[in-house]
Amino acid sequence: MRSIAAVCSLVLIGSCNSNSTSEGSSKLPGKPGSIQAVEASLKGKNFKTVDVGTVSPFQMDKDNPYEWQDNMKDSSAKPYLTERMSFSLHFLNDTGVTIFDDGQEKLGTYKVDTITNGDEPPGIKLRIAHTEYGFGNDLVTVTYTYPVNGINDKQLFLLTPRDFNRRKIVVLMEAK
Repeated sequence: MRSIAAVCSLVLIGSCNSNSTSEGSSKLPGKPGSIQAVEASLKGKNFKTVDVGTVSPFQMDKDNPYEWQDNMKDSSAKPYLTERMSFSLHFLNDTGVTIFDDGQEKLGTYKVDTITNGDEPPGIKLRIAHTEYGFGNDLVTVTYTYPVNGINDKQLFLLTPRDFNRRKIVVLMEAK
């Protein structure tokens, strides 16, 4: 009798785990194969965010670390993540990009590499640089790094440099 209760408890706990099923991960593109493949998939395309989520910092969630905004239990995160839905990238050629974010349009440059700096995860990264006003109204060039978690001809899956409550933000983008 105790073993039946224990098994039922384990099944119930497993089914209640928000990351135990992977509704969102089945729609994700695969990891990039090479820098050249990423560059070819980006050139001349417009990518618009279609879903936003966070990455769990917990080892127990390593098989499915993503919590998508539609399934998010933390209601305080939803407004912030909804704002991220306006993020889009228009890759003009093999170096130029137009960034639409935070209600602004910015022209910049991009490059794809595998250099790992500081606490960045290993793998292929998209680095986007543009100018913006810094302290004292001086123009400064800022570079943001986006590890490429997945890519194909129609989708781009990026880990962003932003976070919410110590959880990194991911965006799933589609070519438009």
